[in-house]
Amino acid sequence: MENAMIKKKWTLLFLVSWLLLGAVFLFRLFSSLEMPAIDMVSINRIEKETAAQWEQGTFFKPDSFPYDYTVADLSGDILLKTSAAAPETMTEAIRRHDTVLDLTIGQAVKGHVFIATGYDAALLKTKKELAFFAVLLLLLPLIPILICTAYLNHAVLKPFRRMKDFTRHIAMGDLDFPLPMDRKHVFGAFTESFDIMRDQLREARFKEAEANRSKKELVASLSHDIKTPVASIKLTSELLLVTEKEAPVRERLQTIYQKSDQIDHLITNMLQASLDELGELTVNLSEASSRLVETMIRDADYCGRISPFTLPGCILLIDPFRLEQVIGNILNNAYKYAGSDINVVSDLTEDGLRVEFMDYGKGVPDEELPSLFTKFFRGSNSDKKADGSGLGLYISKNLMERMGGIIECRNRSDGFSVILYLPLRHPGT
Repeated sequence: MENAMIKKKWTLLFLVSWLLLGAVFLFRLFSSLEMPAIDMVSINRIEKETAAQWEQGTFFKPDSFPYDYTVADLSGDILLKTSAAAPETMTEAIRRHDTVLDLTIGQAVKGHVFIATGYDAALLKTKKELAFFAVLLLLLPLIPILICTAYLNHAVLKPFRRMKDFTRHIAMGDLDFPLPMDRKHVFGAFTESFDIMRDQLREARFKEAEANRSKKELVASLSHDIKTPVASIKLTSELLLVTEKEAPVRERLQTIYQKSDQIDHLITNMLQASLDELGELTVNLSEASSRLVETMIRDADYCGRISPFTLPGCILLIDPFRLEQVIGNILNNAYKYAGSDINVVSDLTEDGLRVEFMDYGKGVPDEELPSLFTKFFRGSNSDKKADGSGLGLYISKNLMERMGGIIECRNRSDGFSVILYLPLRHPGT
């Protein structure tokens, strides 16, 4: 309220000052309109002196005469011109608003006297002053316009531009972009409201992130807890398979073992995906021989479908635990979707040790190849197969990239291949 009263006082003071200044200019303008007074005594003296000189036949200007003048006969011939400022003809004298006298000798007009009274110069000066003050009066309103424009720019446009930038950053998700607080302009209250909105959005985003993290932690925790009883079921069924002699019972135990292994595999994928999103799926690189990779492949082939193979001897820089998970995912997919024998082909390349797992199933449609490594994606050929989560290849790609390796998939004319490029241990690494 107090600021509003101060603004009104300054506005009133400015208007009063402007009106006073305009009154001074108008007074000066009307004062300048006064024309110079004509000295009639001097004009009469010029007339009498010129008449006397006409009779004498000689013409000159006495020093006491204040005006310049021209003496001409009736034919227009100039008999005396006291200065270049004096008019030469009657037409010029009339145009300049000078004084024209008939020179009468006796009863007859013998000539004319053109007296330069300065009226034309004074009129020209007045016109210039009129033009100056007219322009000044026209420009005078520009002062409050400029002041008002500056005020609007400071109090409206700049705050609006700041709010525009603020809302653009908020829309882009930058909730830390500052918005200066200033209640002196018209957007002051809105500025405060927008800043409160930003704080609430930031708090809501934080709560959402915490909720998502809690959900992921819950999934990871439940997955980990479920793995323990499933592992017990799997180990118990495996032990019973070793000791059981009757074929029908062994078949049922084999089914229990396979299903528990499938559940264990799915839970492992869920756990690893949850830990990956939580940033807890770590990879620890170490040197390992290619012979260790051979062992991993043979151990993962619990169905015995891989034909005999050997890998070139070399030293790799891998995480054995994570690579074992990758190989397990690849072979499990081959068991579920191909149901055929598997060949392992390998060689050394510039990219490292190349290991290709070749099954002889139907493969996948070519248009689905780019999506195989997408989280939760399952190919169209998986509808009638065993259950799956669509995380196996996604996790495998993530682990291979963290180890500095590559995983690829491709169709062949006689089946489907998954190719691993395992990084070599180079000197100095």
